[in-house]
Amino acid sequence: MNNHIKLIELEEADSLKNDEEANELRTQLKDMGIFMLNVMGAPGSGKTELIHRTVPYLSNEYRVGCLCTDLDTTNDAYRLSEVCSHIIQFHTGGMWPYVAAEGSRLGLMEMIAEDVNVAILENLGVLISAAAWDTGATMNIVVLSAADGSDVPLKYPYMFAICDAVIVTGMDFANMTGFDLNRCHASLRSINESAPIFPVSSRTGQGIGEWSAWLMHRIRLYNVM
Repeated sequence: MNNHIKLIELEEADSLKNDEEANELRTQLKDMGIFMLNVMGAPGSGKTELIHRTVPYLSNEYRVGCLCTDLDTTNDAYRLSEVCSHIIQFHTGGMWPYVAAEGSRLGLMEMIAEDVNVAILENLGVLISAAAWDTGATMNIVVLSAADGSDVPLKYPYMFAICDAVIVTGMDFANMTGFDLNRCHASLRSINESAPIFPVSSRTGQGIGEWSAWLMHRIRLYNVM
């Protein structure tokens, strides 16, 4: 395994305690000045590539670490090790398709030792359970591929209701898939009145700068509040 990647096997969490543990973790992160971003989205939506494109923008100002989640592989962790030197790989082993607050805490304790102040959690590509378990993150975003359709927010309302931003990937081929950004925006607004939408293309770089600038602004506000 890459020397930058540490493996943590996650265990089943207690659903009755998770919300309390998540709130405690958020308080601890705030006290330590650590910003944690939870990236949710379906398999193939472009989570890894979005993070890969975003980290270089953040690294100019922050010490960034990535928490990657998968059932068994380390493929995404290896990909992100190209741009991030602090990598934790979570394995769930297929037994529980989620990351809970206790798992986040275990990974973040490793990050603290590396003096990381921005941690990015790439959550499992399971839309319902990823949103159902509070990870303790400072901010939640959803990555939606243009290939998935304009009405996805209506199909998974809880995930989009709790998110702070929506990133629409694959805008370079949106016309070929029939994706309608205005319709997607209307679908989101029926559930979430404030989360911005950032249309991006990881292949061409479209929108990555705008999204990264917005994220950096939110991190700066977090650190001064």
